[in-house]
Amino acid sequence: MMLSKKYKAFTLTETIFGLIISSVLIGVIYTVFTTFNKQFVMFQQQQLQSNAYVLFDATFKQDLYKANAISYKSDQLILENYKEKTKIYTVQKNSIIRNFDEHSEVILTNVLSFGYKKQDAYHIINLQVRIYDETINLTYQKKENPANVINEAFIDEIRY
Repeated sequence: MMLSKKYKAFTLTETIFGLIISSVLIGVIYTVFTTFNKQFVMFQQQQLQSNAYVLFDATFKQDLYKANAISYKSDQLILENYKEKTKIYTVQKNSIIRNFDEHSEVILTNVLSFGYKKQDAYHIINLQVRIYDETINLTYQKKENPANVINEAFIDEIRY
């Protein structure tokens, strides 16, 4: 007498249900992953913009604070210092380039406008930048060194 062996296996219906559940699960995982990845890339871009602004702000304030003489000529802000080399900030297109010691670096992008004026004994620099799709107005001021004011008045008297 021959015994027939019965194999334990899934039926076709069970296999199809397993495939459907697996594909739905894979689709959900893929959607969550792509959404998370897009958010991470957006966050990374915002951090890069923020870091560039913070670096510019700190560097510019330091250079402005150390400057003994400030002048502005044709889109170039010239910050002269007795102890260090002269630093020149050039506005080109929508970026600011910092030149010093024969080096130049783009220090800030997304610049909408740049303005300079000297009012009484103050140098006033107005800057408008775009960060996170928002426009930010920045104003930097530096009072003229009293020794420079006296020297300029003395030189003006000698000229006339």
